[in-house]
Amino acid sequence: MRVLFPWRLSRRSPANLVGHAPLRPMRWWPAAALGVVFVVAGGAIAMALLGVWAPVPASVVDPNAYQLDRVKVGLTVSAGLAAGVTLLITLRRQTLSERTQWFTEADAIERRITDLYVAATDQLGSEKSAVRLAGLHALERLGQAHPPLRQTVVDVVCAYLRMPYLPPYELLDDVAKESNIDPIEDSATRQELQVRLTAQRLLARHFRSDNVIGERGDHSPTYWTNEDGSRLNIDLTGAALVDFSFSNCTIGRFECRGADFYGGAGFMETRFFDYVEMAETRFWSSAGFAGAEFHGVARFDNATFDGFAAFLGTRFESHASLVSVVFRANASLREAAFKSDVDFAGAVFEGATDLTASNFWSYAELGGLQFLRFVDFTDVTFHSETKVARLRIGGGANLVGLRFFCPVELVDAKFFGRVDLDAVLAEGFNPAGALVSDEVHLPAGWKRGPILDNKLSRVVADTPEVSERSA
Repeated sequence: MRVLFPWRLSRRSPANLVGHAPLRPMRWWPAAALGVVFVVAGGAIAMALLGVWAPVPASVVDPNAYQLDRVKVGLTVSAGLAAGVTLLITLRRQTLSERTQWFTEADAIERRITDLYVAATDQLGSEKSAVRLAGLHALERLGQAHPPLRQTVVDVVCAYLRMPYLPPYELLDDVAKESNIDPIEDSATRQELQVRLTAQRLLARHFRSDNVIGERGDHSPTYWTNEDGSRLNIDLTGAALVDFSFSNCTIGRFECRGADFYGGAGFMETRFFDYVEMAETRFWSSAGFAGAEFHGVARFDNATFDGFAAFLGTRFESHASLVSVVFRANASLREAAFKSDVDFAGAVFEGATDLTASNFWSYAELGGLQFLRFVDFTDVTFHSETKVARLRIGGGANLVGLRFFCPVELVDAKFFGRVDLDAVLAEGFNPAGALVSDEVHLPAGWKRGPILDNKLSRVVADTPEVSERSA
């Protein structure tokens, strides 16, 4: 039997009555007077139509019996009208009774849901990990049964994950060496870790949209949206997350500013349809964004990737900001697509970097970008204005197939190691002002100027034709 909840609107739901004008109680004397007038007038009209007061036709054998029959019929009509009035009053009373019953049931359901919600949240505050786990599962059942509560359930689970927490010692090994944190190893910490892992899996299960059913490709019943079909939001600002796996998920707004991801973070094939805030986030282990889609603004400013960072085939449909982001290990942006403007100002790639076949379709700010080890620019394409002032390549680079569809100047850009600038054949490429080491191969028409203090030479024009073209 389907239960009609007050927020699951239907035409017979009590919620549809909310806001409607209430039925006013009928005053007895107008109702009685109206009933008497209706019955008397109706009976009189019926008698008049039956000819009760009309002369008896001469052809009638028994005039008295004939007249009596007409009076009986008139009175029967009056009685029927009186019964109709009584029926209308009874129906109105039944309507009032049903409305009262509907509101009573709705209030009882709301109270029950409220009690379940309060009990579940109270369980999350228990000192026993088993009770906290029970509270998480109770909240999940509540959200699955009542779509209007799903965002609230997600908010509560996220708030729980935002609570201060320090993972066990094996996850803090590298962290302890860097920040002098004393690793913690006790039963309560490990039990709390299991509760947090359950909370993370709970969230991921209801944001994962890869399971579809039906010919129309409808989402699985476990995929949560708001009642109007809009996507849910996640706020994990400052949270401590362990082995966080949100691959193949579909999310609205996602915020984790200042969060710490221990033991790896997975966002493969995840689609973000709203603003993404990952500024000042620390990824202590590997981070996977392969195939992810960012349809809203994505901010990674001042984020740190201590492990391998995979952005293979990642699509940024809107503005992407990676200002001062630090990649301490190897990073791959192979076949990444930046459809809108992107800002890498001050970013540092300390490990080897793979940018093969990536595309920058709009304005690209690379000022102050540093590649401290080898970087692969094979078949990278810049389709719009690109700023590369103070770019630094410190461990060599592969520039074969690198294309610029706009003029590019390399003022104060620094190139160390094996870099072949002659591999850049795009029109408008101007290496004048770049600082290069002896291993850098220059295009025809350019030469090294005087050696500077840091053993670098500034690129200058070697022929008048090149000088005029660069000017």
